[in-house]
Amino acid sequence: MDIYSLKIFLSASETLNFTKTAQEFYLAQPVISRRIRELETEFGCQLFIRNRHGVQLTEEGRLLVPAVKASVTELEKGMEQVKERIRSRTGEISIAAITPATNSFLPSIIGEFSLSHPGVKIDVQRMVPKQLKESIELGSHDIYIASEDDLNNCTDWESCLLRSDEIGLIVRKQEPLYSREDAIQFLSENKILKVPFEDSPSLTARARVILDKLQLDNFEVEEVRPIESLLFNIASGLGVAILPDNVANLAAFDLKFVSIDPESRMHMQMVWRADAPTQVKEFAELVKTRI
Repeated sequence: MDIYSLKIFLSASETLNFTKTAQEFYLAQPVISRRIRELETEFGCQLFIRNRHGVQLTEEGRLLVPAVKASVTELEKGMEQVKERIRSRTGEISIAAITPATNSFLPSIIGEFSLSHPGVKIDVQRMVPKQLKESIELGSHDIYIASEDDLNNCTDWESCLLRSDEIGLIVRKQEPLYSREDAIQFLSENKILKVPFEDSPSLTARARVILDKLQLDNFEVEEVRPIESLLFNIASGLGVAILPDNVANLAAFDLKFVSIDPESRMHMQMVWRADAPTQVKEFAELVKTRI
């Protein structure tokens, strides 16, 4: 007994005409008759009464119709779930993300996801916010991870807030700064402020807002790109920056974060297409549960 034969039975029970059922399944009429006979043998009863006027369901046949319908529906549902599961384990996922994501939590999450989805190829591109916005306009990637400010044009995408990071002072670890007051005094004496500017205009704007709030405006502002070069400048004692606290955790640089305005924060967000393939949604769900 197979689902194909059960579907033939259901069709014949509706058409009461083996010829019409044969046309529906693009089969010869004798094939339909043979399939029905095989089902009757398996069920151990006659399902149709055949005569020169056509066919009619027997009482046993009528009793079987709702049960067979329910069985076929459940079988098709189960088959689709299996196919969907197979599809979720193959294919590709393209991710574009800012440096704090690619250098912190993404590698471990990708490793975990790949263990259960070995057939899925994951491509990650590190981008600055300016590149992210251009990519979003083109719809080039399945998932974007960046600051909320830089993803505000993804209104028709699924989204999730991953973390909220305070924006404050990033300096060399050896600087003797232990409090907000120390940091503000240090800022008032330091003359060079490093900013990512066009690479991340929203962060540059936030730095200026904080400085205005603290009434500090005597800075020489210097644009440094990319963010790794900016952090190298700070580590070399060539200036300071106002950035999210997670930047200070990047292992390649010996930096520290000092709070100067606890209310100023950057929200890291993840967005993905609402109609994305299953593997994309599963990866997004894993990120949500791990962050």
